[in-house]
Amino acid sequence: MAKKVNPVMYIVGGFFLLLLIFGIIAVILYPTPYTVEPQVELGDTVTVEYVGTFDNGTVFDSGVVTD
Repeated sequence: MAKKVNPVMYIVGGFFLLLLIFGIIAVILYPTPYTVEPQVELGDTVTVEYVGTFDNGTVFDSGVVTD
């Protein structure tokens, strides 16, 4: 004899399936950045760290401050 499943469970399961599908669509269409950086505005002062290297790895210029 087969066990009867409550029809409400089908409704609840379908609801969660819809939520999952809409959630996946929202992530695909509206991805959020991993980090939210403050935006630079005209007149702001910024600090840039850089290292210039040749193909062999020799450093020819650096803006990194080492104390």
